[in-house]
Amino acid sequence: MDETKKKIICIVISVLLIVSVFALGWVLSRHYGNLESSNGNDVRTTVRNAQRLNEDSQRELDEAIQAAQRAESANQDAQRAADSIEDSNDELSRLNAEDQNAIEQAEQVFNDIDRANQ
Repeated sequence: MDETKKKIICIVISVLLIVSVFALGWVLSRHYGNLESSNGNDVRTTVRNAQRLNEDSQRELDEAIQAAQRAESANQDAQRAADSIEDSNDELSRLNAEDQNAIEQAEQVFNDIDRANQ
């Protein structure tokens, strides 16, 4: 019986060892499966974040383009206003010159009248 007990103990130990190896394999498989799944989720989260950042960047780029267009339009308006002021200044200078000529002519007439009265 001693020999039978040894065989039974060897069989039980072998079965326990095989069950332990399978259990350890199953635990490791679950662990690495969860790790892979969480890494997959991290990748998905990273991709979503990148997409969100790209959308935000595109929106900011569109806003910057619109601001640049508004600035260009304001610059053109300012240039038109400056041109208008320049035209007005030229017109005022011409009118001032005409007024100066008219004043000189009036002075000449008054001088002629004063000489004639003397």
